[in-house]
Amino acid sequence: MTSMAATRPLIIIRALLLMLLPAIIGLAAGAKHANSERDALRAFQAGVSDPYGALRSWNSTAHFCRWAGVTCTQGHVTSLNVSGFGVTGMISPAVGNLTYLEKLNLDYNRLSGSIPVTLGCLRRLSFLSFFFTGGLGMKIPDSLRNCTSLKYVYIVNNALVGPIPDWLGTLPNLTYLWLIGNSFSCEIPSSLSNLTKLQSLSLYWNHLEGIVPVGLSQLPSLVEFEVGMNLLYGEIPMGFFDMPFLEDLSLMYNAFHGRLPPDAGTHVPQLRILRLDSNNLSGLIPASLASATSLSSLSLWNNSFTGQMPPEMGTLCPYELDLSDNKLTATDDDGGWEFLHRLTNCSKPIKGTLKRRTHPKLDLSGNRLRGTMPIIIGNLPRQLASLDLSNNLISGTVPPSIGNLVMLEQLFLDSNLLTGGIPEEVGNLKNLTYLNLNGNKITGPIPSSIGNLTELQHLVLNNNTLSGPIPSYIGNLAKPAAACSQQQRVEWTDSSYSSQPPAAEPARPLRQHAHGAHSVRNLRPAILVIGNGLVPHNKLDGAHRARPVP
Repeated sequence: MTSMAATRPLIIIRALLLMLLPAIIGLAAGAKHANSERDALRAFQAGVSDPYGALRSWNSTAHFCRWAGVTCTQGHVTSLNVSGFGVTGMISPAVGNLTYLEKLNLDYNRLSGSIPVTLGCLRRLSFLSFFFTGGLGMKIPDSLRNCTSLKYVYIVNNALVGPIPDWLGTLPNLTYLWLIGNSFSCEIPSSLSNLTKLQSLSLYWNHLEGIVPVGLSQLPSLVEFEVGMNLLYGEIPMGFFDMPFLEDLSLMYNAFHGRLPPDAGTHVPQLRILRLDSNNLSGLIPASLASATSLSSLSLWNNSFTGQMPPEMGTLCPYELDLSDNKLTATDDDGGWEFLHRLTNCSKPIKGTLKRRTHPKLDLSGNRLRGTMPIIIGNLPRQLASLDLSNNLISGTVPPSIGNLVMLEQLFLDSNLLTGGIPEEVGNLKNLTYLNLNGNKITGPIPSSIGNLTELQHLVLNNNTLSGPIPSYIGNLAKPAAACSQQQRVEWTDSSYSSQPPAAEPARPLRQHAHGAHSVRNLRPAILVIGNGLVPHNKLDGAHRARPVP
């Protein structure tokens, strides 16, 4: 009895040890894993330079879960976000040891080398972003095909080469795929058509060629399809005009040909951006685009569209409408200006907001528009910041109603057949920075009201038949360059007249140059063109041609 009583505590201790053994082993393994995560972070730190001290908290005095850019969940690193830290160097392969990592964000740094193959070990990774990281090159490593949890992949403005991997089409959760601004080549892989959860595919600025796989126009969740600035050709798959969730279709700067379908705008109720500029498209612009009532940016410039602008399009009130450099027509007798009349009837503000920084604009330049400039042009939406009707065959006078467009910053009416004088109402355009009336048949003096345009930086009036004195206020139009990093000046080149151009008021010192020119110094960069080289076409007293001097 005594012997059994003596051994009973030992039995209990053994039993307790056996019960605690898994926990002890687990703690030891956890500590070992924690050490491996810390070592992986230190290896990343050792592989980069930190000129701004963004990683100064990465030291032994703080637990690695408290280091800048590191997020932990239950003691494991789940996010490494050093976006904007400004580090330089290479990505350490040891990052692949962060096996709990869900988010890796290295945006806005200066990294070189290649994407480590070891990132394929990160099976939990759902967010991978190398956005403006500088010089990451080589190919996307095939090991990333193992990262089947990936939802967001952003590899933007780097130097990756080779074809886009076929295996990207096997990632079942991929939602956003941006491979912008690299040097990817070959065709867009048709396997991407298998990504049924894909919402945004952006392949801008690469060297992709061939046709667009039809299957991409059948993706059920696609919101953005952007493949501009490549070498793609063929016809645009018609399925893109039958996608109920599509908001952005950007195919510019390629070699697509063919015609747009007659119902191009009927089945895309969410479409906000349609950019087909700089392709080889032809035929009529479909009137059905007016049915895409969410459309805020329509850019079809530099194609071969013919016929008249559909009147229905005037009901869209888009933020950007660029139909320049086509073969569109309008005449007083046959019509073609009706859409402009409808645009003046917009009862709602111009639709916007776009991802790009732009100003509300209407560009019809470089077409075959004839007839008198419509008086109702002054009734266009007041938010309009840029109006370009240049390089057409528009005649008549510039209507005084142009002064109603008080938000205009740019007005291009050059290379037309305009006659009459410059209306005084132009002086109402207080925000105007660029006024170009070059190459018309405009007569009379430069109106004194132009002196009100204190924001004006470019005034181009050459190749007309203007007369009278150069107004004394001309020197005041360019604003003082208080913050310019280098000296800037406007140089007045004397073609054949001896009189000196007026200085800014109050008078600034004029400097004689070796070429017999005078300058108004300390002005913002500006262009003032009134004459036309050695044979000025205007008849201004003391006419001079000015050019910027670097």
